[in-house]
Amino acid sequence: MEKEKFLIKNEFVSSEETVSIINPYSSEIVRQVYKTNSEHIDTSLDYLTNIFKKYKKTPAYLKADLLNVIAKKIEQKKEDLAYIITLETGKPIKLSRIEVDRAIFTFRTGAEEARRIDGETIQLDQLKGSEGKFGIIRRFPIGVILAITPWNFPINLVAHKISPAL
Repeated sequence: MEKEKFLIKNEFVSSEETVSIINPYSSEIVRQVYKTNSEHIDTSLDYLTNIFKKYKKTPAYLKADLLNVIAKKIEQKKEDLAYIITLETGKPIKLSRIEVDRAIFTFRTGAEEARRIDGETIQLDQLKGSEGKFGIIRRFPIGVILAITPWNFPINLVAHKISPAL
């Protein structure tokens, strides 16, 4: 059985140790994956922190385009992804397909929101002396995030974290 590598700095890498992914329904080993370690995490964080400095200046239309590309790539691999979800979680293929559809929808919705995340204004004239004053709320990217997702909805819950973060 071929071992699955993981992605760091846009490269697939391996490690010394592997972990078995077991289908909870059949108890059969679905695949072997390489196990990450603290060095991998540090390398990823350094890389992502540097990428963020550039990414935070990305205009909204390019962020929307990126989210739409992600949705399209998921859609192109929908059946394969649904099959993998079924193998790894033991859920029926019908529910895995629904999960993939929801992830596609989440990224497309994220693309729409990226184009209209304007911020807001609020009236500040609620006390004497603040007549004619208002505040402006604007959203700014703050940095790299860590998202931990459970095993039972592996692509959809990841989409719910990544899409708004992008």
